[in-house]
Amino acid sequence: MKRAAAIVLLLLVAATTALGQSAKSTLEDPVLATRFNTISDKLVCQCSCQMILRVCNHVNCPSAIPMRQSVEKQLLEGKSDEEIIQGFVDEMGLKVLSSPPTEGFNIAAWVMPGFGLLVGLFVVFYMASRWAARRRLATAGGTSVEIDPDLQKRIEKEMRIDQ
Repeated sequence: MKRAAAIVLLLLVAATTALGQSAKSTLEDPVLATRFNTISDKLVCQCSCQMILRVCNHVNCPSAIPMRQSVEKQLLEGKSDEEIIQGFVDEMGLKVLSSPPTEGFNIAAWVMPGFGLLVGLFVVFYMASRWAARRRLATAGGTSVEIDPDLQKRIEKEMRIDQ
């Protein structure tokens, strides 16, 4: 009985995954479907999930579903990919793009990660070389300390007793 209940529970859980909305296009023409995927990869869903439009799989998403329908409609109207994307940018702003444009101030989004990485590597190597230099200085003069002769004799005497 427990096994049958476990199987039924497993089937119910598996069935709920099939209810998730498909992020696929309803376009039948393979050329238009490919263009749909290309355009959808360049746009971001606006429901705060920050997912690419093509892969946003939220059930009844208030943003992805109308955006996908709009892309399909505009493709069927014969608009170019650039016109469709520019229409979304005009309506929603640059935040709708999955990657920022490579012009103007937005070039910083492309340059700053590399610049930050270089600065970080410089700091790491600089600190490592300073720590290594400090360690070399500390070990270089380690045996130059003068010991009191009376103390040296006492240490040698105690070491002979222990043996």
